[in-house]
Formats: sequence, C-alpha cells, structure tokens
Amino acid sequence: MKTPRELILGRHQTAGARLKAIRAEELAACARSAGRATGPRQPAPGLASAVADFWQETFWPWRRAWLGLAALWVCVVAFNLASRETPHTAAARPPQPNPEVFAVLQEQKELLTQLLGLGAPPLVSQPPPRGPRSAAEPAPAKTEGAGSPEPTLRPERVALA
Repeated sequence: MKTPRELILGRHQTAGARLKAIRAEELAACARSAGRATGPRQPAPGLASAVADFWQETFWPWRRAWLGLAALWVCVVAFNLASRETPHTAAARPPQPNPEVFAVLQEQKELLTQLLGLGAPPLVSQPPPRGPRSAAEPAPAKTEGAGSPEPTLRPERVALA
C-alpha cells in the first residue's frame, strides 16, 4: 500500500508535465505577439513622434517619482501663497500721529525745562574721563641722606561738567 506522501508526489509529477507543456505554449504565443508588435519600426518623421519617444523613454518609466515631485511642488506653492501677506496689509502705512499728541508733548518739554532751569545739567551724566595712571599714583619717594623726601607735584584732576 502506498503512503499518502507517495500518492501526492505521483499526482504532482503528472501535473508538472502538463504544466510544462502549457507554459511552453504560452511563451511561444507571447514571443509571436511580441515579434509582430516590435517588428522593424519605420521611424516616423516629425516632432510629435520625437516627443512621444522622449516621453516614453524618459518620463514614463519614472512616472511615480515625477508625480511625487509634482505633488511636492504643488504643496510648496500652496504653502507659499497661503503664507504671503495680502496686498492691503503690505501697502498699508502706519497712521499719522495726532497733532494734539505733539502739542501735549511739547508742553511737557517746556514744563520740564522750566522746572530744571535753562542751564540745568543733563539728567544722565557720564563719569569724567580717566587721566594717565601717573597722575593718579604718587611717584616713589627718594631717600637721600638725612633729609625728608621732597614733595612730588601732581596735576589736579579737573572734573568736567
């Protein structure tokens, strides 16, 4: 008695031979139809055929990539148009200040000069500029014999107002 494995293997081997015959017939039919379709082509003169050939050789094999790039550019253009300022906001100028505001500010300035006086120092003063370091430090004393050291003369720092 044959085992189930041997039975299945026998059926497979007979089916395999039939499948090979069918496959050979299909391949022969495809070769015949391809031979008719791709027979010796006569080059068609004209710009239209050149454009069609260029399209089929360059763009058609990569159509998904080109569609992706086109979709990306559409998104970029849409985002650019959405984020652009409208012409009304770009051309609008800030409103001119009110003349009454200028009058009030002028009155406040006059009041401040009256309160501080005409010759009043500025509100923010800067420290006087620093002089040379020799003017700020005393010169070393010379000790000669039994006398007292001579006084060194230093220029006075003058504060600029």
